[in-house]
Amino acid sequence: MRNLYINILFSTILLVYGEKDCCRNIGKSKAALLGAINTLQRTNRLLGESSPISSIEVAFHARLKPYITLGSRQTVIFDQLITNIGQAYNQHTGHFTAPYDGIYFFACTFLRPYNATVLHLQMVKNSSEISRGHAASGGGSQAGAMNAIVYLHKGDVVKVRHFPGFGPEIIHGDYSFFTGYRKAKTALLEAIDTLQRTNRLLGETGSAIPSNKVAFHARLTPSVTLGSTQTTGTTLHLQIVKNSSEISKGHAPSGGANAGSMNAVIYLHKGDVVKVRHYPGRGSETIHSG
Repeated sequence: MRNLYINILFSTILLVYGEKDCCRNIGKSKAALLGAINTLQRTNRLLGESSPISSIEVAFHARLKPYITLGSRQTVIFDQLITNIGQAYNQHTGHFTAPYDGIYFFACTFLRPYNATVLHLQMVKNSSEISRGHAASGGGSQAGAMNAIVYLHKGDVVKVRHFPGFGPEIIHGDYSFFTGYRKAKTALLEAIDTLQRTNRLLGETGSAIPSNKVAFHARLTPSVTLGSTQTTGTTLHLQIVKNSSEISKGHAPSGGANAGSMNAVIYLHKGDVVKVRHYPGRGSETIHSG
């Protein structure tokens, strides 16, 4: 199958660039490009849209379940796996070990419990810091977050640990998550992209070439009071759900305007629904607009 798309790509490039009179043959070249793109997309669907995930895709999402009192440099072991595509994260050690060279994204959201004073964490690649986060004192429970984009070689290890030099500090179980991913294109998708770029260079700006890219970014414009008509609380509790199952949760503490954060990396089947909602069982809480 690999030879199939290489042959199609090679033949198409010959059609595009092998003619002396490119202008005279541009219609023929563009038709051949679109034919090759359609063939590759059909092949990709047959191989991958409903088949097991490609082995070069790597993603994980894990939750810390228990409350833990951390010592200096102690690794935070996020022990409940929600996603582990590629099996690169170890829920027993807290280590993510890169299975391939590449660019990776990591994020960690965490919570300091109300009965603790402060929390300092860092994200490290092998033994070098790549990010750090802080949950402040005061105002009940406080949230913190950190993220990083790094290039990893196969075998490099990324983990979250307590910041060196600090005394014992407590991290809240159930509200703390560690997530990351490397998304590598399959060879077929690389070939499709190459042909699409070539097609655009030839001036095909109006063709309806299917795209496998999906993204969104949205803002809440009004302030909204969530939940029942009980007395409005001073905190805010939200969760991300896939269909009806929780995949992440976040908390904004009391004491003035405070921020919270959530994230998740998961595998979705066509038709799965992901949304943000108010945490079940809480009274009315207000989320800020803007």
